[in-house]
Amino acid sequence: MLSDIMRSVARNAGLTVVPYESDLGFTVVREDDDRYFVFVLNSGEWQVHRADTATMVASGSGPASFLAALGEYFELADASPKSAA
Repeated sequence: MLSDIMRSVARNAGLTVVPYESDLGFTVVREDDDRYFVFVLNSGEWQVHRADTATMVASGSGPASFLAALGEYFELADASPKSAA
């Protein structure tokens, strides 16, 4: 499933998948950085939000653009797992 690949991308990037139950998707945060959070739908669509205002600052679809957004907003040098390429 696409959302499972995106969970793997986030975890391999050192981010935390927030532990809650949802049929819609999941949320990703960096525990030591409270600037942004990312919500990922099971369909593969994602949105980056500012944590202080919940304002959406980026959105897209699929693992490649998700990885690029994680790199930009969480300042990751290289988060690419072998399976996301």
